[in-house]
Amino acid sequence: RVCVEMLDAHVAPGSLVLLITEERLTPIGEDEAFDFNGAQAQLVENGGALGVLVLSFSGYFLQVPATACRLLRAEELHGYDLVLGPKSSAEGLAQQMPDLLLEKGYVTTHVMLPARTRAGILQTV
Repeated sequence: RVCVEMLDAHVAPGSLVLLITEERLTPIGEDEAFDFNGAQAQLVENGGALGVLVLSFSGYFLQVPATACRLLRAEELHGYDLVLGPKSSAEGLAQQMPDLLLEKGYVTTHVMLPARTRAGILQTV
C-alpha cells in the first residue's frame, strides 16, 4: 500500500512520522525483521525519493522509502506533549516546555533511545 501523504524532500529531520508498510522491516544492525506498520518514528535523514532514515519510538533505526511514511498528526501522539529524539530541536523544546508547565502543571515526554542503548541501561540497572 502506498501512502498518499508521502514525505517529500522538504520535510525536515526531526519531524515525527507514522510508518505505513505491509512489509516486515529489518532495523539497521539487526538480523530479524519486525512489523513496523503503524509505528511512530522521528525522521533522522530525508533523502526524498531515495528513502528516509527514521528512529522508531521503540528505538530502531530503519531505512524506508518515502512512500512508506507520512507526517504524524498531534492527536496520534497518545498523550505525549513532547518527543525527545536525536533530531529534536533543543531550542524548540526549551520554548514549549515552560508554556506546557504553566498551562497544565506538568509535561509528558517520550524519550527515544536506540534499542541497544536502552538494553545496556536496563542491564546496568
